[in-house]
Amino acid sequence: MSGPVLDVADLRVSYTSQSVPATVLSRVTITIGAGEAVGLVGESGCGKSTLALAVMRALPANGTIEAGRIAVAGTDVLALTDHQLRAWRGSAAAMVYQDPTSSLTPTLTVGEQVAEVFRYHEGARRRAAAEAAADILAQVGLTPPRQFLGRYPHQLSGGQRQRVVIAMALAVRPRLLILDEPTTGLDATVQAGILDLLESLRGEFIDALLFITHNLDLITRTCDRINVLYAGRVLESGPVVDVLTEPGHPYTAALLACVPRAQDRAASVRLPAIPGSPPRPADMPPGCTFAARCGLATTACETAEPPLGSYRSRAPDARLRQGALGLAGTAGQGGGPARPGTADWLVRCIRAGEPASASPPPGSAPPPPSTEVLLDVHGLTKRYADVIGCDDVNLVVHRNETLGLVGESGSGKTTVARAIAGLAPADGGEIRWHDSPLAGRVARRPRDVARGLQLVPQHPDTTLNPRRRVGAILARAVKRLRGDLPVPELAAAVRLDAHHLASRAHQLSGGQRQRAAIARAFAGRPELVICDEPVSSLDVSVQAVILNLLADLQAERGTSYLFISHDLAVVRYLAHTVAVIYGGRIVESGPADQVFAGPRHPYTELLLTAAFRPGAGGAARPGAGGAGRPGAGGAGRPAAGGAGRPAATADEPGPATVTGCVFAGRCPVRVGSVCETEPPPWREPQPGHRIRCHHPAFAVAAVPGIQPSNGDTVLVAPGDG
Repeated sequence: MSGPVLDVADLRVSYTSQSVPATVLSRVTITIGAGEAVGLVGESGCGKSTLALAVMRALPANGTIEAGRIAVAGTDVLALTDHQLRAWRGSAAAMVYQDPTSSLTPTLTVGEQVAEVFRYHEGARRRAAAEAAADILAQVGLTPPRQFLGRYPHQLSGGQRQRVVIAMALAVRPRLLILDEPTTGLDATVQAGILDLLESLRGEFIDALLFITHNLDLITRTCDRINVLYAGRVLESGPVVDVLTEPGHPYTAALLACVPRAQDRAASVRLPAIPGSPPRPADMPPGCTFAARCGLATTACETAEPPLGSYRSRAPDARLRQGALGLAGTAGQGGGPARPGTADWLVRCIRAGEPASASPPPGSAPPPPSTEVLLDVHGLTKRYADVIGCDDVNLVVHRNETLGLVGESGSGKTTVARAIAGLAPADGGEIRWHDSPLAGRVARRPRDVARGLQLVPQHPDTTLNPRRRVGAILARAVKRLRGDLPVPELAAAVRLDAHHLASRAHQLSGGQRQRAAIARAFAGRPELVICDEPVSSLDVSVQAVILNLLADLQAERGTSYLFISHDLAVVRYLAHTVAVIYGGRIVESGPADQVFAGPRHPYTELLLTAAFRPGAGGAARPGAGGAGRPGAGGAGRPAAGGAGRPAATADEPGPATVTGCVFAGRCPVRVGSVCETEPPPWREPQPGHRIRCHHPAFAVAAVPGIQPSNGDTVLVAPGDG
């Protein structure tokens, strides 16, 4: 077949609400050639998922394709009958939705659901379909596959569920695969595994890939070209390296400005969040849709929509909507997503509603943490039958301090958070608040403790009353927690508008529900907020707003945070200290600067390698693990997590009978059987920086390489030859 695999031209889509249509996509044109991966980025509500659903002819009942063309592998999708469409979906085009749980039937086993694809599309008999299901599960890294065939979706981790839906999408080798936020909420190592999987399947299983995400870093790792979508219009498109290192449109530059870099710290840099929100489809302005938020806007921008034209300093296929000023980008600062080169550019691109300078406003930088201990967790232990939830966890949070807790999914982070919050009482250990012991259950704690210790849950859907409007939920929280901020101001602080307050939880997007949960936690004046993945589902602009809000509250009120996140760049930006947890046990802790700079535990190395590896074209992600840090594996150093089954991973929680190091099964630098039989000692390479590892080299110096010895992999310390 000649021509593009996906050809979308002049697409216009509208949604009808109360008999009034509102345009959500306007004259969108996107093409993807054979072997290409194309990214689609933009803030929540800009139409990314609507475009994907339109391509699949899966719009909701109130959605209408009003004009345009959609062709996949030469087939006119809009001309297909309902019968033809059912056969076309899955065989020619397939889509992986944002939440894999919604794509899996909870009452059917994984094997039944994957085999069903082969029976429907290929007419395979039951036994042959089961064999094909096992084979495709192995192809996506679920091994041994027969171990997973009989499981139900709730028995799988988030990463495993995502692999299952990818397997179902790839089962009959569609020409086009659409991924809608496929890695949201996944930890760095599982995310890296999904990206590696997609890269290995391109060509063999996938002819063309449309990758929708709000994570600009993933675009650099995965895609060849990028389209920037805003308010239903493509504002800029072109090769990834060109667009993300030399943005031509102010909106692209503003998105990049919101991403925290390694050198950015909340104590010295305020993230230049974009003020305001994208316009609602029913209130679309007549001119440039970004004009109300753009510091370069002129009268012409507000009255006439700028044309989409070629950008002279880019590759031939680089295009953007050019306003009256004829925008010209400035060179970025290195590979990967980079901020434009001068602060003046950012100040002009972003209105003064949010400061865009390289330094925070005078007096806003939070003071260093005090010596007053708010929370003291000692020996915290939680087990579920023969599985470790957390084991002998010790944490201390001071007033005005942010403690980052990092680790893979299933490592025990949420177990620790729920135990501290009183939602899942621990089996052992002690939790002290202001040097007084806390009851294990929140119902037995004094009301002033509930007011001072708040939780932002990882999944706000389960904690927002579906029968009440968001405004009523926040008003109730303000009343019960004796807050002093009016609900509209509280909502505005997290970018929730009046129409959001009048909505119920199910009417909000995932990111909007997350913002409502954050607002509720801050309805009073909490002294400590446990933030469990508070920004994982937010686009970069709203993420910057939330991070600025957290920093501001810390500066103004001395608020402390236990901040749990998979995004190590965010942790690096906000945290004063970091604790690394694996298999329910803390393996490293210390000041953030020291933990990120090294030396570090081999598990911490695994996390950093997965999070900060090179992107498209070998470009390293900004802020890759400290100054001079190489990409994946370092110089001659492989990433941790090679052969050998881990004692505890995101996929399989570890048994409660581990006697040695919980990381021994995955560690590429283990020193021998001692790692599997003896608990590792705590070492302190620098004051306050503690590493739990048998090998002394991790406690004294960075390691230049590794060599095999007697069947085990051991470290070669400096000077060992």
